Amino acid sequence: MPGSPDGLEHGATHYARIVTSIKNASSSLGEIETMDGFESNAVRELSARAKEVRESLVDVKERYEAASTALGLYAAELRAAQGTADGALADAVEHDKSYHAA
Repeated sequence: MPGSPDGLEHGATHYARIVTSIKNASSSLGEIETMDGFESNAVRELSARAKEVRESLVDVKERYEAASTALGLYAAELRAAQGTADGALADAVEHDKSYHAA
């Protein structure tokens, strides 16, 4: 059965790391968004943009989390299917040898 469970798991881990980076960025943007003690048009604009970006990161984070989860689940299912297929192939080869030996 074609496919690489290891490659899929690598992809799942990569996406999970991206999720962590997005969470860290979102947290930092939240700090910018709530800057206390600073009052100016520039600070208000920066705060507003930080909020916009942070809100858009929520959707991105959810997509990467879903992709990471899906790849991880598929990797496990593929690994199991490949194990079953390898077992069936080994049985078929053994039966073929027995047949031809008889």
